[in-house]
Amino acid sequence: LFADIVDFTSLSARISPEQLVNMLNQVFSAFDRLAEKHGLEKIKTIGDSYMAIAGVTESYPKPTLRACLAAMEIRNFMRNERDVAIAMKKDFWEIRIGIHMGPLVAGIIGTSKYSFDVWGDTVNIAARAEAASVGGKITITSNIQPAIENYFETKSRGQIDIHKRGGNIEMFYLGQLKTKYCMY
Repeated sequence: LFADIVDFTSLSARISPEQLVNMLNQVFSAFDRLAEKHGLEKIKTIGDSYMAIAGVTESYPKPTLRACLAAMEIRNFMRNERDVAIAMKKDFWEIRIGIHMGPLVAGIIGTSKYSFDVWGDTVNIAARAEAASVGGKITITSNIQPAIENYFETKSRGQIDIHKRGGNIEMFYLGQLKTKYCMY
């Protein structure tokens, strides 16, 4: 799962560095709580981007479902923050999210400030799905859609070019839950 703040550079130029750090901390702390709630592992933040995985470092069932539920709650959190900001006549941030699944490589790297990280085509495609999304939307790939189609509505976006990968991949917008009871 990749989440990225839309137009972050232009929005961040209008606030002080202290406000920027406080706002990012508030947003990413909320994302951390939601990732933990759904059993996802936060990998890292990269500037205004947030990266988390499911089904790699834990053995909870239905990692794709958990990732999609976490993404919906992240999006809903950001929508609520937007609505409050609009009511207060303040700037707001919108989020776009991309989710993909598949094989990857994971490991701990470095000798100081070492970190757990993941690599591979799966990571690259998830990042491309996020980049291909739009503010307030969650884009999933054709690898995710069959695993969650019984739980969520989806809308095909057709074939989307995956830059530097040499081809297209079918992507979908993740819609609403089909049922209010979604157990994993």
